[in-house]
Amino acid sequence: MIKKMGLTFSVMAVIALASCGGTSSSTVDGSIAKLDSALSSLNAIISDPTNITSGFQVPVTLANQITAAWTSEEPGVLSFGTQATGGFINVTVNRPAKGDGDATFDITAVLSRKSDLSEDILTRTWIKEVTVKENTVEEVSIDNVEDILALLDPTLDNSLNVTLNDMTIISRSNDEAFAYDGTGTIQLYGIPPLLTAGKVYTVSGKINWFFGIWEIDNVTATEQVGATPQYPNKETIPSVKSKIDQLAASGEHQYAKVADGNFEPIYATVTGKIYKLPQDTSNYNTWIMDTAVSTYVAGTSTVPSNALMVYYKTSDFDTLRQYDGITVTIDVIIYTYRSNNLAFAVYYVGGPEGIEATLTPIQAQTIDAESLTIPASITENTTLDLRTTGVNGSTIEWASSNEVVINSTSGSVVVPSTAEVVTLTATVKMDGLTNIVKPFEVAVGALENKALSTIETLAKGAKAYSEVKVLWKNPSTNSTLKDKSFVVGDATGFAYIVNDAALLTLTVGDFVGISYEINLFESGGNSLVQLTKVKIITPTGAEPTMPIATSWNLSDVSDFFALPKFGVRLVTINNLIGFDSGFSGANAYLQGLGKTRSVRTDGAPSTLVDKKFNATGFIIGKTATQIQFHNDPANYTAGTTLTDAEKLAISAERFNAPTANESVTSNLTLPTTTLYATVTWTSSNTNVISNTGVVARPAIGQSDVSLTLSYVLNVGNESTQPVEIPFTVKAQEANPPALPTELFISEYIEGAPGNRKAIEIFNGTGSAVVLNEVYSVKINANANTTWSTPIKLLGTIQSGDVFVLYYDDSTNDAKFGSVGDQESGDFSFNGDD
Repeated sequence: MIKKMGLTFSVMAVIALASCGGTSSSTVDGSIAKLDSALSSLNAIISDPTNITSGFQVPVTLANQITAAWTSEEPGVLSFGTQATGGFINVTVNRPAKGDGDATFDITAVLSRKSDLSEDILTRTWIKEVTVKENTVEEVSIDNVEDILALLDPTLDNSLNVTLNDMTIISRSNDEAFAYDGTGTIQLYGIPPLLTAGKVYTVSGKINWFFGIWEIDNVTATEQVGATPQYPNKETIPSVKSKIDQLAASGEHQYAKVADGNFEPIYATVTGKIYKLPQDTSNYNTWIMDTAVSTYVAGTSTVPSNALMVYYKTSDFDTLRQYDGITVTIDVIIYTYRSNNLAFAVYYVGGPEGIEATLTPIQAQTIDAESLTIPASITENTTLDLRTTGVNGSTIEWASSNEVVINSTSGSVVVPSTAEVVTLTATVKMDGLTNIVKPFEVAVGALENKALSTIETLAKGAKAYSEVKVLWKNPSTNSTLKDKSFVVGDATGFAYIVNDAALLTLTVGDFVGISYEINLFESGGNSLVQLTKVKIITPTGAEPTMPIATSWNLSDVSDFFALPKFGVRLVTINNLIGFDSGFSGANAYLQGLGKTRSVRTDGAPSTLVDKKFNATGFIIGKTATQIQFHNDPANYTAGTTLTDAEKLAISAERFNAPTANESVTSNLTLPTTTLYATVTWTSSNTNVISNTGVVARPAIGQSDVSLTLSYVLNVGNESTQPVEIPFTVKAQEANPPALPTELFISEYIEGAPGNRKAIEIFNGTGSAVVLNEVYSVKINANANTTWSTPIKLLGTIQSGDVFVLYYDDSTNDAKFGSVGDQESGDFSFNGDD
């Protein structure tokens, strides 16, 4: 076990001048503030420095021309790579063996930047104590992919770190890649942005079991420069169904558990028809099936689907979907059996021009048009690749609304002094067909910096640009959130990024420009303002100072609940009271907020239940009854024990007392506890309603009796004042007569489930029937529903009249709100609605 001894400081900063020159003491050097800002941003690099179990990345270049040099006290346990990848270096972690204990030591980063006032180099030193946890399983020798594929021990799941050499990247998508080392193929998840297909790497990460396969998660990779790539043999699959039957016969769809074995990804060329499920807009609606097969057959618990499912995160997924109904030959990796989709799943790995198909002219033209993409914003002089021939043989002509800014012939882009939106239009031509015209709007140049405090005034779909600092990055490994969900801020406020398909290479502390589109996440009458379609742009202004948290009182919280459209807020709410410890932490009451509203304090420890505490963090969501602190950025005080007076006050506020009732005919249910309090009841007339809610109705012919029930809440020695609730107990009635049976020629009127149904009643007696009292009606609508109640009918039903008794079968309640005399208007009805 490695353990530091003596006095340590978790973070230490030192400033130094690296040259012999000096600066005037009367002049403020702007570099110092920039170094300070960068220093503070490093605290977010490691999410939990006391619990390191796998490798990660650290920056070697930061905003404002700052560089970082990293060292470790224990390089045998945690070491920093020497090769920079996109401004980052890989950190390799070798956990101590099981039984050796955790390793606790310091890592150091020296930040450097040239002075704004001289040639001096200013530095800051950041020191962080970290703990690398010992392995929880016995050491396993893993030398190659074949060793991983052979593992059958479930305790290794998410606990075993591996480092493998000679890993050729066969293909990659946004989140995943597939690597081959000569012994086997394996999926990599959580890959570095610059990991490149066709290159060879040393790969490190933690093995994870996912849908029948071992994958390597949270990957770091160092390129083996000059190494020769190697690839597995590519299988040719002329029949999709035959391959599925072969895999099923071998039991390849039965790897539900680690001990069952592992599916090894298959590199293959497959020929089949692209098939999109009709009326299905989900991510899992695109399949490959045999050309001769006309019907897609979903899988069952024992038999896989007759088609291969294309995983929606695959590269060029949207392009592949364009071939719906068309037979294609493509390169894929059959990577596992998806037990939730009951199908073998594939990644397409052939690239934008790797789809072989026989197309009609109109298919070729349409697919070529839909495959065109142009960046939404450009801030530096560059040259666009304006292809003039589509991959399927179409001719493409380009036109620009400003040829000086974007030249439609050469593709050259000259950034103007004032930003301008240029319309670049592609006309896709195919002999004998109507041209397809596809316009692209491109923002060229430095855009107006939109203050985040104003984005809530923008309409859905509005486009804007802001220069922001990244304050939080979603730690989720969910592919819909990983590298797509962030909180950003400027000097005026905050915003929430939930990007579309594109990943964003952002780190907490980054200062960037972003172009974006406003999206509204609609839920329960609330609209959360989100930024999507985000593009990263080099900022032109100075890094802003972030606003501090705003202290919210009860009125502020109530006002926020009332907002129909809202964005992110950074707030402090004091004196919250924790009331449960669900999946999101200790949800909380706020005294005065009302009976139903609460605060969801994500990430709060369960120890805050029944404690009073303060919360500071980003409010990022709300419903009609709850506002939500976001999980990662929120901070909570330790909490204090509630006094009996505080328990009584919140119990009284949240107590749902019975409501007054002027027509009591049966016993009352009187609650005896609520939250922290006991409830004591007192009746003003115990002969009619007892203190426990037992009702004795006056006899037939006697008058109804009015009285009050009062309740008192008690916590310890604290009590509320009595609260009175009026009740009237109805005297017993004589049994009502049955509705004359000769009126019933009953027809059951059916509707959709949950809608009103009805019994139709018809007067076929040949004479008028006078109805002027309470009658007993029994409805047998179907075999499962029997309902009976007395109803009051007033008026006269003429011979031949029809009326309808409505009821709702979802609740088995009668609904007598709308009874029609379908033929005359002589009949009126007062019912029990």
